Amino acid sequence: MLKINKKTLFTVLGSFLLFFAILLIFIPQEPTPEQQYFKRMYSYPARQLKSYNFNAETDVISRVAPVPDSILKMLRKLDNCPAYVSYTPSKDEMKIIEESLCLLPPVYKDILKMRLVNIYFVKNFYGGGITDWILDENGKIYFYIIFNPETLKMSAGDWFTYRDNSCFVKDTKNIKIKINCGKKYKAFIGVLLHEASHVVDCVLKITPYLDDDTYMLYKYEKVKVAITPFVKDDWQTIYLPSRGNDFPLRGMITFYRLNNGPKINISDAKTVYNGLSKTRFVSLYSSKSWAEDSAEFMAFSYFVRKLNQPYVITLFDEGKKIYSYEPLKNNRVAGRCPPINALMER
Repeated sequence: MLKINKKTLFTVLGSFLLFFAILLIFIPQEPTPEQQYFKRMYSYPARQLKSYNFNAETDVISRVAPVPDSILKMLRKLDNCPAYVSYTPSKDEMKIIEESLCLLPPVYKDILKMRLVNIYFVKNFYGGGITDWILDENGKIYFYIIFNPETLKMSAGDWFTYRDNSCFVKDTKNIKIKINCGKKYKAFIGVLLHEASHVVDCVLKITPYLDDDTYMLYKYEKVKVAITPFVKDDWQTIYLPSRGNDFPLRGMITFYRLNNGPKINISDAKTVYNGLSKTRFVSLYSSKSWAEDSAEFMAFSYFVRKLNQPYVITLFDEGKKIYSYEPLKNNRVAGRCPPINALMER
């Protein structure tokens, strides 16, 4: 019978383990879903930071630029709107943009300076704005923001009135919705606060992730995805509120004629807003996802508390006021304010 001493046995086993370890190094490994996703996304020049002349030392106002054709084509396809064209703000409109950037909280200014690559304006754009991402070669996320130039012309109140009205089918001419946000500021500051809040959210992880894309990018970067304090009591998933924070017809809410909307009759508007008032959402738009919830909440909280502007939703029937609601005077909504206010002071 062959006898092998322990020292020889361990030497042989060690050699085998070393051989297999070396073998594994040279055998091609199947890419993870996150790696495959990053490779696919990074193959598009519009997603590559190196495609842009980004300099974090420049003032953010200097980053207002014409929309690249690649982004315009992507937007036209996304919204099925060939009428989208790049828009160049006038001198007076550039002043509005610059003044609005100056009004942002300090933490917003700092983050935008380091992460916002460009600001674009698209004429005929369906919504008020959209924030999209760009990657460097290591997977670090940067952003650009597209705005509707109408936000430079309309008052904040008129724009948000238009936005909420876009939720409803006008089955009667008697019901009117008005959002009072004052006349002091153009709509641009409200939309800027919202879109910039998405950037701040992504960088500071106020919500777990913004959408399916950022979820995959976080996984690629090995960023831990976990429920955050802002969402834990109010959301089950990114698109599904907790049971105590939902309301009738919420799932049918659409905006700007997108997603085959509108789907709700304006005669049901009082039911919808009454339902909203029983939640912790600051607006109808905030009920779309936890990312929109954080952006809307931070934007309106700052707009009301720091810029000292009103935010009142009023419904009229044949000119008579039938419903009025001030979300930030609702205790359930106001209870979310302290952490956000602390952030705004950073």
